[in-house]
Amino acid sequence: MQLPFQQVDVFTQTPLQGNPLAVFWMGTDALDTQLLQNIAREMNLPETIFVTALPDPNHAYTVRIFTTEQELPFAGHPTIGAFYVLQRHGYLKADGLQLSPAGVTRVSMDTQHVIWFSPPRGLVQEMDGSWSRLAAALSLDISLLSYDRPPMVAGTGLMQLMVPLRQDCVAKIEPNFSQLALLLSDWHVNGVYIVAQSAPGEYHARFFGGGRTITEDSATGSAAAAWGTYLLQTTGATSPERFLIRQGEEMGRPSQLWVRLNVVSPGSLEIGGHVVPVIAGTFSMPD
Repeated sequence: MQLPFQQVDVFTQTPLQGNPLAVFWMGTDALDTQLLQNIAREMNLPETIFVTALPDPNHAYTVRIFTTEQELPFAGHPTIGAFYVLQRHGYLKADGLQLSPAGVTRVSMDTQHVIWFSPPRGLVQEMDGSWSRLAAALSLDISLLSYDRPPMVAGTGLMQLMVPLRQDCVAKIEPNFSQLALLLSDWHVNGVYIVAQSAPGEYHARFFGGGRTITEDSATGSAAAAWGTYLLQTTGATSPERFLIRQGEEMGRPSQLWVRLNVVSPGSLEIGGHVVPVIAGTFSMPD
């Protein structure tokens, strides 16, 4: 069996930057969960997405998303990357409906070739844990955590810990990965998103998360959606707003994630980014 795939970089216009992704768009509908997981492990990328049903007349298509360790109900950069590949191969035009275990996600491309998705409705919760433990896991002085914008748990499917900081602190973060892994497990969150406003309409962010092995991610669409949810629910703002999140610079993979708040309607949230192709290939499987 020959499975075509496309490897792309998401949230960038420059190859070898952004967040890498493998997209399998044909021949995966009959493959079982363990085989899909094994393929994702073989690809050894942050995430691999499988299109298990191609777009129907209503532009709806079904996907499953895997890291090297587990299946995810939803993730941001695979959503954008899969739409790009399906459009590139003629299955979609300007919009589509992605069906995943998390539900239905509307995806579209604008005239600047930014691909946007509307994540599931978000939730913000008080942090269920001590600030001192969080500060220790991030190797951070507790005085740098702010009551004006306190750490909180937010998410649009995957719950993540939002940690607003000053701009000069973000690049210096050196987590204690063993402590952080225990904290994420105990608090039932997928990762921690360090965010600082770096300029008007612009943020600098870093994400640490994963499964059994905690790693840094170069561009995290689900965390950008969680940050948008945090802002919507803590500021109460209803005016249309668009801002940029820069992530991945400390990893040598600069990424640009766009966020729109209140543009479609009050309370609406959209995440956008560019995609560039880097590899096209065929995955060989025994018949």
